[in-house]
Amino acid sequence: MAEHFPLRQLIRDPASDSQESAARVLVPLVPPSGRVAAEVTTDGLLLHATTELDLEMAVDKLRGASRQLAVGKPQINYIQSDVWQEPFASLIVKLPTERLADVRRDLQARRTEVQECKSSGSSETIIRALAPMAELFGYATSLRVLTAGRGSFEQEFVEYRPFPRL
Repeated sequence: MAEHFPLRQLIRDPASDSQESAARVLVPLVPPSGRVAAEVTTDGLLLHATTELDLEMAVDKLRGASRQLAVGKPQINYIQSDVWQEPFASLIVKLPTERLADVRRDLQARRTEVQECKSSGSSETIIRALAPMAELFGYATSLRVLTAGRGSFEQEFVEYRPFPRL
């Protein structure tokens, strides 16, 4: 499952004596799809997803059924082997051209590989890039701040790549 869903998040019900039982009640609320899956574990309901937004939407749906749920932090599914692998996503970032330098600096700090940067008209630039998914947590907020709310992006899981040695 890790290769198809690079992100995971644990959901627990603090009012329940058995997290596994609570997860069995919650799992039908998250219909499986190509972007989200739910797994019953002894620790609670484990959500698997392709993007941070997919996780947020699944958690929102669960919170609609029960406000008392304890939601863990989203985590990255790394593949453990002789050479650890980390998930990468493709990005398409649309931004006002005058904010290009700031956005490129931010992407560079996130270990992003910019593949293409082109103007789309006189006031908009489109950046196509690859980035480690671990570096994209909170990117929507960062982009919103850097572009005064005028930037947007799409992200899609692409592949696993070797994790860089420190």
